[in-house]
Amino acid sequence: MQSRVIFGDCQPPFLPFSCGDGPLRWALLVLFASSCTPTLPLLRGAELQTPAIAAFIAQVKKDEATRTSLSAEGSLTLKRNVAKLKARMSVAVQLDGEGATRVRLDVSTDAGNVLFALATNGTRVTILDLEHKQFIAGPAGPGDLTPIGLSAIDTRALGRLLLARTPCAEAPSGADQTHLEWQGCLGGTLLATYAPNPNGHVYLRALALDARPTKFSATLIGHTTLGIARRVELVTKDVDFAVALDEIDPGDALDPELFELSPPPGVVVMDRSEVAAPPQN
Repeated sequence: MQSRVIFGDCQPPFLPFSCGDGPLRWALLVLFASSCTPTLPLLRGAELQTPAIAAFIAQVKKDEATRTSLSAEGSLTLKRNVAKLKARMSVAVQLDGEGATRVRLDVSTDAGNVLFALATNGTRVTILDLEHKQFIAGPAGPGDLTPIGLSAIDTRALGRLLLARTPCAEAPSGADQTHLEWQGCLGGTLLATYAPNPNGHVYLRALALDARPTKFSATLIGHTTLGIARRVELVTKDVDFAVALDEIDPGDALDPELFELSPPPGVVVMDRSEVAAPPQN
């Protein structure tokens, strides 16, 4: 028996027949899904081995395995209550064969002046905040993005999200033909929503983490032929973080030194444990 998605008290939007099964319909459905907290009567246990579900899970794994790195230029929009930042951003992400997630973000003004940079080699995270003349370093892991206000997600999860991959290494605990669920991932229950592509692939469209206090939702829009989203919108209780990528390269030959930062002269070097999250304006 196929399971059905139930969105608690949320009612599905009315979608006119003219929407068809094209991009507009998917955009409306993903927007609705990311705004509601779903309750899913998913298939579990041995039911995950039914041919249709097993094939869906295998296709997700196969498609994710093709996306191990990227290099891109684009823009960042960061909102925190009434405060808003819009800037240019360059992004690099690389997964190695041992599971490490390397991430590099450089945020700058339109004139090219760097505002801040972040780099992780998978074990250590460094953040250069030129506005406050700080260089922050600490181990990679939960809370490593707290200095920039993203306490709900760490660099590993963010890097994999930019690659349109889920951050969960273990097998899913529940599934239907468009959703996968992981219990205990990132400290809560993570739900991933997928959509089929005419070329036979399935692309990650949305993520929702049900955990307190680190609940978040993410929407991925405008996938390339590689399955990477041109726009990623991440919403937490504190921050709205949106990345729009307009120049995307597979990033097959990224230099490992790209994911290392050293403090320049004139900045204060700090341990991450000394840095509180940015104030809520």
